[in-house]
Amino acid sequence: MKKTGKIIGIISIIIGGFLIAVCSIYFVKFNMETARMAPLDTGLYAGNVIAIKDSFVNLFFIKTNDFCIVIDTGGNAKNVEKIMATMKIDPDKVKAVFLTHSHF
Repeated sequence: MKKTGKIIGIISIIIGGFLIAVCSIYFVKFNMETARMAPLDTGLYAGNVIAIKDSFVNLFFIKTNDFCIVIDTGGNAKNVEKIMATMKIDPDKVKAVFLTHSHF
């Protein structure tokens, strides 16, 4: 019985060490990749596409004379409203919002 307990203990330590190593490698890789990501500065891109930088995310407006289409929503509504006013984007002209991922 004591020998079985030792074997189980050794196997548990090996598996635990392996899991810690895998998680550590994943964490380091994740941090390296996300450190390279950065939102665009607020401004006009590609003629009629306006990027708004809201904290660490972007939202995009595709603007025509008659309407706007928004891609994503940003993170802070008050900040987005303020920047929209600065960029002369009329909220009443927004006709569609496309979400590429979940937003609150």
